[in-house]
Amino acid sequence: CYEQRTLVDKILHGLVEADHYFGIIFTLDEGDDELDPRVWIKANPMLGITPTLDSMETFAIEAAASPDSMGEFKTKRLNIWTTAKGGWINIESWKQCKGTVDLEWLSQYPCYGGLDLASVSDITAFVLSWLIDGRLYVLGKYYLPEETVTPRTKKANVPYQRWADSGLLTVTPGAVTDYEFVKKDVIESLDRFDVREIGYDSWNATQTCNDLIELGAEMVEMRQGAKTFNPPMQELERHIKSGTLHHGGDPVLAWMASNVVARRDANNNMAPDKKYSQEKIDGIVALLMGLGRAVVHEDRPTSPWENPDFRISA
Repeated sequence: CYEQRTLVDKILHGLVEADHYFGIIFTLDEGDDELDPRVWIKANPMLGITPTLDSMETFAIEAAASPDSMGEFKTKRLNIWTTAKGGWINIESWKQCKGTVDLEWLSQYPCYGGLDLASVSDITAFVLSWLIDGRLYVLGKYYLPEETVTPRTKKANVPYQRWADSGLLTVTPGAVTDYEFVKKDVIESLDRFDVREIGYDSWNATQTCNDLIELGAEMVEMRQGAKTFNPPMQELERHIKSGTLHHGGDPVLAWMASNVVARRDANNNMAPDKKYSQEKIDGIVALLMGLGRAVVHEDRPTSPWENPDFRISA
């Protein structure tokens, strides 16, 4: 049921195209007070007939007095999923951040990359991030083996084929991702942009990253946990909420953004949770790795010893 609900949600947000599928979601909006009678009609379009207002008020009184009753009130009366982990990114706010990504202009500024090399038959993502004057600009590239495009399109109702046809997704020949395509794009980015570092997850990436190092890329291994991801996740949240993110309306990255679920440790530090995320999030993971490196260098205090013109007076 939750899978169907998630699919409807993505269709309604324009992230998945499925004209044959009709769906309506009756539930409260984020931030609504569950005990406020004025919002109950959102989840109960026939409120006053079924259920009656008197019965809803009775259930609300019980909910206010008991955590167990509150859980039942949310699920049975307000259609709120209390056990499912919600998405981390507010997709409506994300969609508002479709500002222009001018690559010619960006080429004069330093940037940082993230490379998420998935399993050989899955999506690989390479994303560049620029932090300029309080704004974040991102550019993503995505890769999928040819023989998995059609099955994934049919199984997941995700427009992989349309993305491939429009050049948004690079399809590599065969049943496994050809990392030579990835390396070619990385090297082209090094030539075109001022790429200072590229963060990567060491799993499944050793040979490819060694090849990129030999070709001149500055590769930085990033451990996949809250300590690594919390700073860039907070930074990305800030840019989304303030509207200072520019992603150029990238539909692949938007779809991945809608899939992200965050897990938190005992100190409330965040990391992307691939286990509970509904679908692929590789592009966001790559974005966060690149942004993580950008944040490290942006926040690092400049030492006078790093200035070649610094001299100590006698």
